[in-house]
Amino acid sequence: MKTVVGILTAGSLLLTAGCAELQKIAEEYKAEQAAEEANRNRIRTLDLDQPVASLSVEAIAEEFDANSVMAENKYMNQPVELSGSIASIDDSLFDEKNVSITITGGEYSFSSVSCTKPRNAPEVRELRKGMRVAVRGVVTSEEMGVGLSRCKFWLFSEDRWIGGNQKKTEEKSQTQQTTKAQSLQRSFNNHQEESTDRKDNNEIEQGKTRFDSSTTIDAAIYMIQEWVDAMSNNDTQRASKYMTGAAERMYDPEFFRQFERVNVSNLNVDSVSGSFINLSGIMTFVYPDGSVQKETRTFTIYSKDGSTVVTNTEFGKVVDPRN
Repeated sequence: MKTVVGILTAGSLLLTAGCAELQKIAEEYKAEQAAEEANRNRIRTLDLDQPVASLSVEAIAEEFDANSVMAENKYMNQPVELSGSIASIDDSLFDEKNVSITITGGEYSFSSVSCTKPRNAPEVRELRKGMRVAVRGVVTSEEMGVGLSRCKFWLFSEDRWIGGNQKKTEEKSQTQQTTKAQSLQRSFNNHQEESTDRKDNNEIEQGKTRFDSSTTIDAAIYMIQEWVDAMSNNDTQRASKYMTGAAERMYDPEFFRQFERVNVSNLNVDSVSGSFINLSGIMTFVYPDGSVQKETRTFTIYSKDGSTVVTNTEFGKVVDPRN
């Protein structure tokens, strides 16, 4: 009888110990699941338009290759912006419902980053192999090249984003913007209804661009984009339509020849005063090696002798981030 009681007691102790161990495992599993869910929620709420770094696919791959531990500490679960070329758009190896988009440093590059998208995503429809892009996403893996989630793509050839949240790259949080500035913009928008884009564009093509009270916000933004595009392509004749006096003397074609492309985006009208229109936006300088530099710039459009003049005292200044 004592033997039976001893066996039952030992069995009870083992069962109790086993239950305690199982409970501990269950609690650890729940804690891991909660931590993973918290991390997923954090990734979902990260602002892609505030990347911790902007660099080329080659550059980030080199960092992971040189010291993966430090690179993980720096980039893992953080938003980044990477520039490169679309290498492939293929079925995902692990999920037939999704498509894997791979970006490399170029035709002969072995470095790559990838992002998975649903088959019906706009990126799958619009991206093509060989396109030069910048991709913004959150780094979530690095086992088979850098893996990104929540990707969106900037098409350099079209100056626009596709995929992801398409809000502007750097929206102005204008808590200090006054009601007066808002009413000025509304007033300017009203002028837009009185003149068509065709009229604005025709005026721009005739010698020095004309400026009058019917000039709209869209026309002003078009002028800035046209001016930057002309300088980016070293089209001095076209660029000079928007410059006079000191601005023309400041224009240095050699400065723009160091870049593969210069773009301006996210232009906003800050204020309108008489014949002066003040705008701000993001200038993107793309180097031949694929590295990208973005800088906030201010512009002023004003009337001089009936012609439109664009000024930006810093358009010939940019710090090369590679030095």
